[in-house]
Amino acid sequence: MLLTGASGFVGSHILDALRARDLPVVLLLRPTSDKQFISEHLPNIEVRTGSINDAESLNAALWDITHVIHCAGCTKARKNAEFYIINQLGTRNVVAAANARGEQVQRLLHISSLAVSGPATPVKPACESNPPNPLSAYGKSKRLAEDEVVRVRLTVRDWFRLME
Repeated sequence: MLLTGASGFVGSHILDALRARDLPVVLLLRPTSDKQFISEHLPNIEVRTGSINDAESLNAALWDITHVIHCAGCTKARKNAEFYIINQLGTRNVVAAANARGEQVQRLLHISSLAVSGPATPVKPACESNPPNPLSAYGKSKRLAEDEVVRVRLTVRDWFRLME
C-alpha cells in the first residue's frame, strides 16, 4: 500500500493506524518532508522519494503497489496558485499514474477536507447531502481535487467493458 502525505497531520495518523494493524506500507515522501511525526515508523517501512507533482517519481513509487491512500495536500501557501498546483493537479497526477498501472492498482482512497463543505453551525451542521460550499482557496482546491477523482474514475479498461 502506498501512502502519500504521511508526514502531515492527518497522514501521520493514518500511518499510525496502518502500522498498528501491521499492514505493509510504502511512503511517498519529498526530500524536504519533515519526518518528526513519523520518525518511529521509518526504520520499519520503505520510503520512496518523490512528489505527487513529479510524474517520473510518482510512477516509480507505484511499482508493485496495489492500493493507494492519497492524503498529500497543501494546507498553507504563499500564493493561492500553490493550493491548486498541489491539491488539484497533484491529485490528477496520482489518479492518472494509478490508472496507467492498469489492473495493478486495485483501489485508490482519496482523502479530502471538511473545507469543501464550507462552514457549519450547531444549528445547521454539515450534512453529506449538502452541496459543496468551499469558501477559501484551500477548500476550493480540495473540491477541484475531488472533481479530478470523479472525472477520471473510468479507466481505459472500464471503457472497454462498457463497449462490450
